[in-house]
Amino acid sequence: MERLFVFADFNWLGKAELVGELCYEKLRGSDSYAFKFDENWLKVHAGIKLSEDINNYPGMQYTQPGSDIFGCFSDALPDRGGRL
Repeated sequence: MERLFVFADFNWLGKAELVGELCYEKLRGSDSYAFKFDENWLKVHAGIKLSEDINNYPGMQYTQPGSDIFGCFSDALPDRGGRL
């Protein structure tokens, strides 16, 4: 499983902070994504909702069936041609 560390660097934070880990795995020819919040991020910023499909609780969260990736990360991916 590949992991990317997700950081927030908003001007009101003062410095970049770790939000969590975005995980990727290719299973049976399809892409599978999961996200896990950093515990400190949840303690300090529990009121900030990243996306409708990610809940603010600890532990690994997986995309729903039929969803390619979480909404807040979808614009960061290359188009389908760039992922082949």
